[in-house]
Amino acid sequence: MANYVFGFEAVGDQQPTFDLAVAQREGKLKVNAAAMDGLINLMRETGKTMDREMHRAMGEALLPPIRTLARYKSWTQEFFMHQDFTLGEDNRIALDSPLGSAFLSAPGGRVEYVTPGVQRYTRPTFVEIDGGVFIHWSTLEYAKWNVLQRRLEETADALAQKRDEIAKPVLDTAISAASHNTTSSTTWTKASMDYVIAQAAGIGFPVTHVAINPSRVTDMAGWTNGTTSALPVFFAPESAREEYFRTLWFSGYGNLRYFLSKDVPSNMIYLAGDPPDTGYTQGHGSVKSVSDMKVEDKGDLHLFWMDFAAYVGNNYNVWSIQVT
Repeated sequence: MANYVFGFEAVGDQQPTFDLAVAQREGKLKVNAAAMDGLINLMRETGKTMDREMHRAMGEALLPPIRTLARYKSWTQEFFMHQDFTLGEDNRIALDSPLGSAFLSAPGGRVEYVTPGVQRYTRPTFVEIDGGVFIHWSTLEYAKWNVLQRRLEETADALAQKRDEIAKPVLDTAISAASHNTTSSTTWTKASMDYVIAQAAGIGFPVTHVAINPSRVTDMAGWTNGTTSALPVFFAPESAREEYFRTLWFSGYGNLRYFLSKDVPSNMIYLAGDPPDTGYTQGHGSVKSVSDMKVEDKGDLHLFWMDFAAYVGNNYNVWSIQVT
């Protein structure tokens, strides 16, 4: 017969499990209003108890929203297809002979080069990334959801940045090898953008995606698509703006999809064609977690880690513009 602990189900003698009823919306972690009272009660009661299993269950409940938000916030993920592999599964990637070169993540943050036609398969090396959150028991007992929300989002930000730190060097190396690293003086100019769009279309791999730092948006203020502003998101109906905040994309100049992230270097603009034509990011096994009660600090330490790799198989498909 099922019994309930603070409104969350524990069956028989099994260890308690919690469902925080948290969802990712508009880059934030949200809780359904109907579940808010239960969540606050869970935080309060977990903060008061010394039962290790309750604190462990709380840590496991924190993992899914962090994992979801970390992938959402990673800007490099927008340029790759993602693959997940179970433990022991071979992550090999077949090399496409017609393409000139391929690049993959390697130990120590290095990027390795492989030549299609010489090697039939390659295997990106997984790199372990981790993050953690420390929560005082008094915070759980007395704070509201907004405090826990902020801590979870900080952890998701850190994991997203570490994913980008692995994928970005692979992108940069592939772009440089193809001589697709262009420059623009002082500001990001319409002419520099037109050049990349035209060159990419000319080799059969048209640009579809752009990633920029929000500080570069003002550079586009004077651009137009004919008589239409290059930044239609700011003049669009409310429904279009809501869609942008939900997806972090907006459709702008050149009918391209623009992704804004504070983690894109402010002097760089990254461009690419469709992700299936570029390469892959890979995950190995599930995201792991462990929780420990730090009695001396009167709080819980929740650690999360995962294996991650990146691969660009077609460097014709990726470009950059550096503002000098």
